[in-house]
Amino acid sequence: MRLPSGASAQLLSAALASGRSPATVRVQLLARAGRLGNVSAVLFVPLLAWVAQGHASDTRLVLWLLAGALISAARFWLAGACLRAVEAGPLTDAQAAQWRNRLVASGALGGANGLLATLLLAPGIDPDGMALLTMLLVCWSTGPLSATHAVPEHATTYAAVFFPPMMLFWLASPFPGGWAVAAVLALLVASLLGQSRANGRTLSGALDLAVERSQLAREVSLQRTEVEAISNAKSLFIAAASHDLRQPVTSLKIVVEMLRDPRVETAPERRAALLARLDTSVNALDDLLTGILDLSRLEADVVAANLAPTALSALFEGLREAFLTQASARGIELQFAPTELVVVSDRVMLARMVRNLVDNALRYTTQGSVHVDAVRTPQGVSIRVIDTGPGIPADQHQRIFEDFVQLHNPARDRSRGLGLGLAIVRRLSARLGYQVTIASEPGHGTTFSILIPADRLAERALLEPSMPEAGSSSLRGLRVLLVEDDPLVRDALSLGLARLGAQVTPVSGVNPLRAMLQDHRTTPVWDACVTDMRMEDESSGYQVIAALAGRLPRDRVVVLTGETRPDLVAAMTANGLRLVHKPATSAQVAAALRQALAAALSADAGEAAGL
Repeated sequence: MRLPSGASAQLLSAALASGRSPATVRVQLLARAGRLGNVSAVLFVPLLAWVAQGHASDTRLVLWLLAGALISAARFWLAGACLRAVEAGPLTDAQAAQWRNRLVASGALGGANGLLATLLLAPGIDPDGMALLTMLLVCWSTGPLSATHAVPEHATTYAAVFFPPMMLFWLASPFPGGWAVAAVLALLVASLLGQSRANGRTLSGALDLAVERSQLAREVSLQRTEVEAISNAKSLFIAAASHDLRQPVTSLKIVVEMLRDPRVETAPERRAALLARLDTSVNALDDLLTGILDLSRLEADVVAANLAPTALSALFEGLREAFLTQASARGIELQFAPTELVVVSDRVMLARMVRNLVDNALRYTTQGSVHVDAVRTPQGVSIRVIDTGPGIPADQHQRIFEDFVQLHNPARDRSRGLGLGLAIVRRLSARLGYQVTIASEPGHGTTFSILIPADRLAERALLEPSMPEAGSSSLRGLRVLLVEDDPLVRDALSLGLARLGAQVTPVSGVNPLRAMLQDHRTTPVWDACVTDMRMEDESSGYQVIAALAGRLPRDRVVVLTGETRPDLVAAMTANGLRLVHKPATSAQVAAALRQALAAALSADAGEAAGL
């Protein structure tokens, strides 16, 4: 289906590009055609008057001229009003239908030109004059009949008023062959109306095609904008992460260089200061990588919400104990208001959200207080974190939830966070279906609110999980296969797991593991395995699991990974892998091993009970 050519094509393209609906475009095309049709009267009216002046009386001629002028003026004004309405703003479908009906009705008014010409000018005219008059009227009518195909009903209405009186005149006239002229007129009208309907169908197809093109162009534009926004966001993210990584790495390099200085050994206090700085830099790196990992896991949609009734009082008490020392050291009064509210939520995710908001408030509040409470609202429960800090300008309220944004930390001081806390809050709120709002202005503090919907309220909470005992990190007697190609990580993790009581068999990669399994006549027995995911290639972890098939169940394998790409993290989780993300301590690996063994034992017990 091809679009119309010429002026109609230009108008059609411009109208659709402006976002107008097909119904509005039809009305616009009909109004334009109506105005142009009235202009043609300037040519045909003098000719008709010249033909009729010798046969019609002056009175009838003047009446016809006046009536024609009024009709043309009325139709010209109506078409102009319609075009002005279209240009003034987008028409609704109902408004476009109203203008369509008015313009169709004006078609009957336009047809009255032919009716009045037949009634006022034809009586008393000779055959030659009548033939000439008919020819001029037919020529006059072809414009409105062919040019108004945007709404074919207009042409039908026009022809129904314009031609029947002329046909009847020829049928009733004494002129020879009058019936033949009437028949030709009927065939001509049928042909013109058929062509108008065909043009209308062509226009309908063109409109549909143009609408599809317009929608496709808008979708492509939106997708391009989204891609550009994602690309810019990634660039900003990488730039910010690179900046924040360079600082602790630079500090580490300086500290290591100074520790190599033999003079440091003779100055214990200096050595202690350097070790403290070393610890600070390592913690900064760990915080940054942990924050990036959390964002990646949320983006990968691998963090499942474990919803259960949660008492806010217990959650508040845990956070109060965690932050009390930090608040006291800064001279900030930290208050958690008593509450008996219970909500259905993921306790870990909700605690992380409130923790990040409290931590953010304590970092930027230099004096005064930080107050946390939970209040009932008509919409549900609002957990509020209220501080007396510097406040945030209104135009920055949304920006602070972006990655690495810190309004009051232009020097990127590590002690004031990384700018990832609020970004994690935003993602967790989306995951849980909560709404996070901010009320703040410079110099008047800030209030963050987490709105939990009313349908998440509960009557009572489940029993809170007990804290693990101090000795619960023991791996005494556990036989662990460790597959890791990095010698530093392999040695350090071997020592760490051995210190917790595990019997560790370190292996440097997939191929050495396969060789070990082939060389031993007696199959080595392990209780669990810890393997790096990326060694010889990015699928090495899967190859380790495949090599151990039949010797060690898949659910007893813990996979170490430094991968942060959301798609790859999601793929590993979808394959049922128990992941521990680097950088990881031996305690974290031990915890993952205990969880894997507990889950495996529980599954074995369930299978045994089902037998």
